[in-house]
Amino acid sequence: MVLSGITQKVFMSRVTGGHSPVILIPGTNDKPKNLLPLQHACEEEGFVVKQWAYTNDLSVPLPELVAQFVFWVASLQYDHVHLVGMSMGGLIAAAYIQLYRKASTVRSYVNIAGPLNGTAVAYLSGAPGARDMRPNSPFIREMQRTQDQLRGVPCTTIRTPMDLMIIPSTSSCLPHAVDNCSVLNLGHGWLLSDPRVHQIALNSIRASEG
Repeated sequence: MVLSGITQKVFMSRVTGGHSPVILIPGTNDKPKNLLPLQHACEEEGFVVKQWAYTNDLSVPLPELVAQFVFWVASLQYDHVHLVGMSMGGLIAAAYIQLYRKASTVRSYVNIAGPLNGTAVAYLSGAPGARDMRPNSPFIREMQRTQDQLRGVPCTTIRTPMDLMIIPSTSSCLPHAVDNCSVLNLGHGWLLSDPRVHQIALNSIRASEG
């Protein structure tokens, strides 16, 4: 597949070890620096971390972003990975597993405030990516229809009840998750820098390493 006009960057840690690598997928308009606290927490535990940078300004439809992510992950040539996605990144990670049937390659999936069932806030924007995140959009309906594909992957979800971007905040939860965690903080944007979130994510990742 040739992705013309698309700039993809990989932000890689210098840590090496015997663990499966951790892939971080940022959310809407997140910059690489926003994920650095979580990346550093994973590195301190000995994990190789790679951060996917993509066009995350809602100008690209979600199905196209997922296809780009599939292509990028394949280029890394890893047998297994851990996926940690923030907001829209959590939705992209779930779609990678569900729509492309990648459960056998994913050690664990951590969804940090990703609107798996859509968010009412998406009605405030007419951008393609926002339309795909509206509740009952064709993309969200397909995600709900294929949700059983996640049953083969240890899943953890993390949300904050103070979230004003993912409404309702329970849209991030999964009925069959190992744990659906709620963290009380100042809101959506504070989740990535919250040490409690880092610890929950690391607990999920470590547990799936066997």
